[in-house]
Amino acid sequence: MESHYPSIAPHYKRYARTIQQANSLRYALLHHYGGVYLDLDITCLEPLNNLMHLPLLTPGAYPAGVNNAFILARPRHGFLSSLLENLPRHDLRWPMPYVENMLTTGCMYLSNIWMEYVRNLLASDGAEEDRVYILADQHGAPEPHMLRGKVKTPLFEHGGASSWHDWDAAAVVLIGTHY
Repeated sequence: MESHYPSIAPHYKRYARTIQQANSLRYALLHHYGGVYLDLDITCLEPLNNLMHLPLLTPGAYPAGVNNAFILARPRHGFLSSLLENLPRHDLRWPMPYVENMLTTGCMYLSNIWMEYVRNLLASDGAEEDRVYILADQHGAPEPHMLRGKVKTPLFEHGGASSWHDWDAAAVVLIGTHY
């Protein structure tokens, strides 16, 4: 981080939770090298060869947004640049660990930057190499490919480990269910 992303390195070192470091590191590694990132609790059921031509691909997230458990990207993709550029601005402390991760480096952070990136891309009529894709079925529906909980999709089996969830994750789910 210090060598390639010196403006992010201080934030990376200060993150209170290792999941925040893991999230920011995955974005940096994909930005620098490109390739495929899969969480450790995801098993590929099919080869990804026919997807490797896409500039950036990730599954949708429930109930909205995109998921960072699987990301396929070419090096230096503009969306990954946006993720990295915005990390310092979102490095805020929250009294709830789950919420802090989600909003600073996790899926909600990824989704918020995704929406901003897509709005800018549409406004500028961006080039093909800047496009972003959500994993979907042949009809464009993302639901069959969503990695939420313990699930089997056409491409992956997700163990649903959620090992980084803290005490407040259940509270957030409970509030979301009844709100």
